[in-house]
Order: sequence, then structure tokens, then C-alpha cells
Amino acid sequence: MACVKPFRGLRYDPKKIGDMEKAVTPPYDVISPEQQEAFYDKSPYNVVRLDFGKNLEGDGEKHNRYTRAAQDFKAWQKAAVLVRDERPAIYLYHVTYTLDDSRVFTRKGFLCLVRLEDFSAGIVRPHEKTFPKVTSDRLKLMEHCSANFSPVFSLYSDTENTVTEILERHKEEPPLASFYDWAGLKHELWAVTDPKAIARVQKILDKEPLFIADGHHRYTTALDYRRIMQERYPEYGEQQAFNHIMMYLCSMEDKGLVILPTHRLVTRKKGLSWQDFKKKAVSYFNVENFPLNSQDDAGRAEEVRRALEKAGRDRRQAMGLYTGSHDHFYLLSLKKETRQEVFDREVTAPLQELDVFVLTELVLDRVLGLANTNKDNASGDRVSYYHNAREAMEKAAGDDKAWAFLLNPTPIEQVKNVATAGLVMPHKSTYFYPKALTGLVINKIVPDEEV
Repeated sequence: MACVKPFRGLRYDPKKIGDMEKAVTPPYDVISPEQQEAFYDKSPYNVVRLDFGKNLEGDGEKHNRYTRAAQDFKAWQKAAVLVRDERPAIYLYHVTYTLDDSRVFTRKGFLCLVRLEDFSAGIVRPHEKTFPKVTSDRLKLMEHCSANFSPVFSLYSDTENTVTEILERHKEEPPLASFYDWAGLKHELWAVTDPKAIARVQKILDKEPLFIADGHHRYTTALDYRRIMQERYPEYGEQQAFNHIMMYLCSMEDKGLVILPTHRLVTRKKGLSWQDFKKKAVSYFNVENFPLNSQDDAGRAEEVRRALEKAGRDRRQAMGLYTGSHDHFYLLSLKKETRQEVFDREVTAPLQELDVFVLTELVLDRVLGLANTNKDNASGDRVSYYHNAREAMEKAAGDDKAWAFLLNPTPIEQVKNVATAGLVMPHKSTYFYPKALTGLVINKIVPDEEV
């Protein structure tokens, strides 16, 4: 199935930039305006100038953030700030991080090229919808720069973690990079160039589909770019560089793979009281009241996490509601008859299992009556998103018009089931943490090169 290949990565020369932390960023879609400014200030060579440049006053068709990115990209290569590796490699990439509850994980994945496949082929499987405005922006950048600055984060199944073990045994020391980023996460990168090791990895993954975890817009953009390049160069074959995309691949069974929940802070309609909400909610849910005993925000958030986690262990579809008043937390668990009467009749099985789908379709739609753009779209102005329960609860406590709806993380098996069925999850159903860095390795796309 998945066709995986090594490539000659374009990487920063540490002698030119110093600490790698100054050069890399998270993916563009999680960078706030304030963070964008901070990354600009870190270094004149920070990759944000390429992947997520500023719009400036006076920009037009000939001078804009895409043309500036192309100029900088060319200049940095000429000045050997960015240097292309001589040998094709698969790049083993570890990231070590600590969660809010003090648990420490190391996620082990690798960077490689993957042959682009239409979604209809079932080889690369999405679980999110994409928006034309975003893909249009990314396509303009690709057309100007001919590069992948940020990898698509995808998953494959490997119950024995054989691929990781092969790469670990054949990684070349010392590491190409080892550093801590701005959030204190440790990143390590090694090259694997041994042809036999790479061939074994390719053989294993040739039998597996890939599931996009993060980067649906980047992948869709690459498909559009491939079409443009194939029309421009009809004489070239399927081995050309533009028929591939840089991916960060991780096993679904990797112990360091974590999905964080995405909680919702909802601004309720004027005049909607808790009593009004409960009257409607009890038609679908069992509503339990949990007084929170902790005196501090962190303690209350931990109580909420434990209550939700227990509901998940009990195989209940549940979510939390924190109104901010009286430190009360309500657990809403889906009634068995609701699933039978409503979902079995109207919704396909993989979606029925998603807590976030229940929240979106029953609570936000039927109970609160939010319009579609507010319940399932980033452009909505009545729903905002938080990965940290404590932060969402603090916001609710400080705004008497807002309620925090709190969720368990979406299990990886549910992501797989939805993608396999060719379905799409509600907006912001998953948050794979941490993100794979932008700029750690860049894939330069040379049209007349074969991979």
C-alpha cells in the first residue's frame, strides 16, 4: 500500500544559526499572531519567514509573503544556511515531553517521503474535512517555493513496533540534532541511510495504509500541486519528486503517541438558564451533579479528568459540563435508548462512538440550537477550543455567559475506524500532541529529480 522512500533532506547548518530552537516552529495552523511575531524575533533565519510569513502593508501580486518566502528560501540555500544532505535518508525523530499530570513520554517516529495517492484509493486515509481558503494559501506557497517545510503527520499499524526497532538499530551517531524547544520539549534527529534497513522498512509499510493525524490541508494541497506539475511536465513519470510528500510517520502502537482532548467553551444564548438546558438535556442524557472539592484550579481540573476517565473505563459515552457557578461539575452520559432511537436510525456506527460527535450533534445542535458554523467550524464565534481543561474551566468561571464542555481524548482506534469507513469527524476532534516541528527537515522539490 504505502510507498515510502528516503530523501535528501534540506537542513539548517548549526554553525550558521546556533541553537536549532531559534530556527524551527510548530505547524503554521497553531501559530497565533503573537507567536508569529516572537518567531520572527528569534532569528533572521527562522522558518516562520518561509512557512508562515507576515502580510505587509502595500503587498500586491508581485510582492507578498509568498514572493518573500521564495526569495529568502533561495538566499538561505545560497548562503549555505540551509544545506542539502548528500545521501538519501530516512530520518528517525524522537520527541520527549511532559503532560500536565507530570507523566513523561517519548514518541518515536520518522521523516520520509511518501508517494501521493488520491484518497479514493484507500491507501492514505483522512478523518477531517478541509477548507478551500486554507488549501489555496498553501498552494500559493508551494508554487512559489517548491518545498515541503512541514511534514504531514500520519499513522500506521505496527503491533510489534518492528519499523522503529529497525531504524533504532541502524541510526547513525551522533544525532543530526538534539535540542530543547521553547516549551521545554526535547527533539532528537538521526539519519538512517543503510539500504538494507530502508528496504526492510519499505517492505513492511508496503502492506499498510496510512491514516492522516495532522496535516489534512497540507496533503490536499500536495495533491493539487501534483496535478499542476503533471500538466506542466507530461513527459515525467511517477518517480518524480513532485509525486511525493514529506511525512512524519508514527506507529499507532507507539507508547509515546498521545491524543489530547479538545474541550469547548460555549457562549450560550441570552436567557438560557441551567434549568432550561437540563430540561432538554435529560431527553438524551443522564445528568449527574459532582461538587468539586479542591480549592485550586489545578485540583478541580484533575477531579474532572478522573471523573471523565472513569466514565470512559465504564464504556459510557460521556462529557463534562462546568458552568463556573458554585464549583459544580455535571457529567452528561448518553442514555442507551438515545443511541438506539436517534443514532442507530440516523448515524453510521463509527461516528456513533465518538464523544465529540455526541457533543456536536446532540448538545450543540439539538439542545443549544447552534447554527452549523458555530458548532462545527473554526469561523463560528460562539465556540472556542481548549486542550487544557483547567484553562477552559477558568474561562467559564470568569464569564457568566460561557459554559465549558469537557471531553475525554478520542481513542486512536476510533480515529482508525472513522477513516477506514471513509467518514469525516467533527471539527477539532483530535489533537495529536506534540506537533512535528516545521523546519527540522525540509523537502526540496526539484521537478526533474526522481526519488
